[in-house]
Amino acid sequence: MDDNFSDIGTGQNELTDEDKLKLANIDTEWKNFTLGMNEAKDVLRKCQQDFKATMEEQLDEFKREVTENREKFKIQAPFMVNKEFEAENNKKAFDVIQQFQIECKNLRDREEDMQFGLDIFDIDAQKYHDLAMVEKENASLLTIWQIKQEYDGAWNAWKQIHFTELEFREMEDNATEINFKLNDLSKDERKWKASEHTYDTIQNFLNTVPLLQALRDESMRDRHWKELRIEVKEDFDEHGQDFTLEKVYSLNLLQHQDKIEEICSHARQ
Repeated sequence: MDDNFSDIGTGQNELTDEDKLKLANIDTEWKNFTLGMNEAKDVLRKCQQDFKATMEEQLDEFKREVTENREKFKIQAPFMVNKEFEAENNKKAFDVIQQFQIECKNLRDREEDMQFGLDIFDIDAQKYHDLAMVEKENASLLTIWQIKQEYDGAWNAWKQIHFTELEFREMEDNATEINFKLNDLSKDERKWKASEHTYDTIQNFLNTVPLLQALRDESMRDRHWKELRIEVKEDFDEHGQDFTLEKVYSLNLLQHQDKIEEICSHARQ
């Protein structure tokens, strides 16, 4: 006979008193286990409910912050050009734009962090149109102010040049190229005050260039410059070292365009 069965009936495999006690209490233990499992399920269900409630509160709070960010952007963003935004090489405008870039990035990070909770409770992710709009318009403002700064940089270099040394063709080409960048903006973006201001500034310069070229004509004599001083009602020395583009530009030549053209025409004749 196999040794594995040799001990049956010998008493070596009989239940101990402890085993008999456990066997006697097995129904009670099972009930306790089942009760514990149900309690655990209740705790887990309560935790899920609390987690979902917290998730919904976070969503509501997030929506509110997205809306507030949009409203703040409408008020604070540099949609127009003023002295505060232009100060220190347009620093304030770029600072505000950068701040909204950071705030939008933080909101997007939080949106991504909440996605885990949305997946757990099978909640559809929302499209935050206000946030997307701030991101889009802020990016457009960055482009507009970069274009403005590019022209400002060119003008700051030009304005220091003496009138007799100005390279009109080069300046005109540069200004026109910068202006093309404004024309690439959308129709709505071109209507923003910052766009209009930059466009008008460049156009004003481009419209002034022909008058500047006419005044540089070799036929202009002292009497013609005297006539011009009388017209613009301002004394200046066209031969002086301070007769830079900035000085000439301050004469607001476009306001006297017809008279200047008449003076230059007489000079050429």
